[in-house]
Amino acid sequence: MDVVFLTTMMKAGLRMNEDQVKALLTYITVGMQILSARIMLLLAISMAFSLFCWAMYIPDTNRIVIATLFGVLVFIPILTLDKKEKQNERPES
Repeated sequence: MDVVFLTTMMKAGLRMNEDQVKALLTYITVGMQILSARIMLLLAISMAFSLFCWAMYIPDTNRIVIATLFGVLVFIPILTLDKKEKQNERPES
């Protein structure tokens, strides 16, 4: 990714030193991680909502169990990642 980015910058006529390129790539990487996490959360919420709508359209025990299991299994990784991020933000003493 660094080579492609640098080539594009040089073709555009923009000159940046190595520290500026590293800082810019760091900002882009962090931004993409945040966006991808938010998009995955929104996708999980919409899928769980649609599955619960399907389960309540014709209520059946199997449909409700499937929707509940899906909801729980989808949001467990999100909750564990959130806890890990909060632990990483705390300063170590």
